[in-house]
Amino acid sequence: EDYYDCPYDHLTVNGVKYCGTLGPAGVVPSDGTMTWVSDGSETFPGWKVCWAAQPPSLPPPLPPPSLPPSLPPCPLGDVCTTGPCLITDGGSCATSPDFPNLYPTDEG
Repeated sequence: EDYYDCPYDHLTVNGVKYCGTLGPAGVVPSDGTMTWVSDGSETFPGWKVCWAAQPPSLPPPLPPPSLPPSLPPCPLGDVCTTGPCLITDGGSCATSPDFPNLYPTDEG
């Protein structure tokens, strides 16, 4: 998909859509979020996005004793995925479903 505005399958980071062979090289998600969408037409080989390791963050302060404990939002620490994408390489990469093969239609 080499369309300028990426109307079909695309990865969005910081409000910018990437598709075809374009990628978010060197881009850091300002809100920590990347979103991937595929439409119902064709499928293409998948994608893989990797990031540099972050130093461990400080643990959050303990809640007051009257509040019940809560579960961490992400089982892998600061990296989460919802939907069909996968976290790989020990938590340092994300891939489309079936990467490096063709991904399914209507995902994301």
